[in-house]
Amino acid sequence: MVIDIGGGSTEFIFGKSKEISEFNSINLGAVRLTESYNENVEDMRKEAKRMLADLLKDSNVEQLIGVGGTVTTLVSIREELESYDYNSIHGADLSKRDIIKILDDLSLLSLKERREVIGLEAKRADIILAGIVILLEIMEASGQVTVKVSDDSILEGIVYGAINRK
Repeated sequence: MVIDIGGGSTEFIFGKSKEISEFNSINLGAVRLTESYNENVEDMRKEAKRMLADLLKDSNVEQLIGVGGTVTTLVSIREELESYDYNSIHGADLSKRDIIKILDDLSLLSLKERREVIGLEAKRADIILAGIVILLEIMEASGQVTVKVSDDSILEGIVYGAINRK
């Protein structure tokens, strides 16, 4: 399962190898969740869990792959990257334990303090808690303890697929 946690929605692609079996998008995104619940992580969790329950209840996920700003930012924070480094991010694994630790650490900080965290872009500091909550709830609902991080986007996958069909 490939996930892309966006601002207003999260996209899910299910498949094996080069075959896509299902694509879904739900109105659960980091900006939307932050606007609804501010920084109340517990309320965010409840809403994310509720919205994911039906989508992932019968899923048989063998590997979780994450693309987009939330997952790449988590690697950047964990690795304390002062500047973006594709080679350090693309292909990295994030454990659920690492993600929970980052969430716990960031939850203790004010927005102003989060803007100073190494690896966290200041413009993402206000929505990162919600993005992490969504990721953790996806991991919980799909039974995954790690997420493989791809710095290639869904758009690149579409282009790759179109080229391979020709």
